[in-house]
Amino acid sequence: MGKPIYWDIWNKHNPNDLKIMGDRFVIHHINGKHFDNRPENLQKMPLSEHSILHNTGKDNGMYGNNHTNETKEKIRLAATGRKMSDETRAKVYAAQKGSKRSEESKKRMAEAGKKYWDTLTVEERKARGVKRKKYKRTK
Repeated sequence: MGKPIYWDIWNKHNPNDLKIMGDRFVIHHINGKHFDNRPENLQKMPLSEHSILHNTGKDNGMYGNNHTNETKEKIRLAATGRKMSDETRAKVYAAQKGSKRSEESKKRMAEAGKKYWDTLTVEERKARGVKRKKYKRTK
């Protein structure tokens, strides 16, 4: 599948950006209207910033929802055990393949994983079939 038409429009009006366009950049529609492909409505930005833009604040579907801890737990449990299809998993893997993460990003991900693991009960850990690795101590 080729790139959407707005990439062609962006590249036509910004020829110096051709060599840096690719999988890690996206074209954002400033006014939010996906079919408004006027050059002044298009903005190139890193994928990470685009994700933050659309997943925080008012663009986040959960914005303004002050959930109780009980409701948050229900949401978490409803999401637990959801599985991606093999096709989706392959697409995600292909999109992430070869990407480099900063040391700061790796540290945050590791801390989040440990924090999450510590919230699970023994039964939940067993249900996931994941065990923490045991390391031998060296003298």
